[in-house]
Amino acid sequence: MTISFKFNYITPPENGGQVIFRFLSTLIVRGLAKTPIIPNHVTVSRMLIVIVALYLFALGDPVSLLWAVGLFYMFEVLDHVDGDLARYTKHFSKAGPLLEQFIDTWSSRPSNIFGLCIAIGMYNRTQEITGFVLFGATALGRLLWLEYRDYFGWVRVSKEEATEYRGVLGASSLKAALRNLFEILYIWNNTFLLLGALLYIPVQSLIGLDSLVVGFVIVAILNNLPWIAILYQGFSSARGGQL
Repeated sequence: MTISFKFNYITPPENGGQVIFRFLSTLIVRGLAKTPIIPNHVTVSRMLIVIVALYLFALGDPVSLLWAVGLFYMFEVLDHVDGDLARYTKHFSKAGPLLEQFIDTWSSRPSNIFGLCIAIGMYNRTQEITGFVLFGATALGRLLWLEYRDYFGWVRVSKEEATEYRGVLGASSLKAALRNLFEILYIWNNTFLLLGALLYIPVQSLIGLDSLVVGFVIVAILNNLPWIAILYQGFSSARGGQL
């Protein structure tokens, strides 16, 4: 359900989590529209920013983690800016969406370079391989999901039909609420790593816990539940004579 606000967004937020990003994007785009900057310039700038962020994540020290999180959220804000700028200025290109998808795929998913850089940083900080083990589990879970999902009966839905933005509290049943909650957590699972990095210093100081390890454990679980669920669904349907 689209959330309605008095602020005149270029693209209205689809859920509460998008409010701040869409708000900042609108303000930035209205300024950029008066300059020669085009959407693809923003997209390339995003790539440069996230490369620096990934390098800082790989360093792993607490101060670098804070800078990395800040740059990564700048990267996320600009993720909305390039699309909003294209819509606002009517400056569209076929290469733009492809470039954006290319950058997002390797730079922001815990199962790809983003997660690997987190793992490298964890090793540099502790000299332990825990981060690599969790990254391996995350990457394996993502790979198995991609391998199994179509054959075992996963049904693709359009963006309009997708349930991740239909809400949790307003869901029609407890099952639907839990499904929607899982989809939201799964789609935004890199947030657990970002929060782990952001809170590393206070959590380590107060209770002696490595918040990045906790975040990565959650990410690994979230990336493995879908393929387990789709296998269970597929074999259950087969036993019922539906396959």
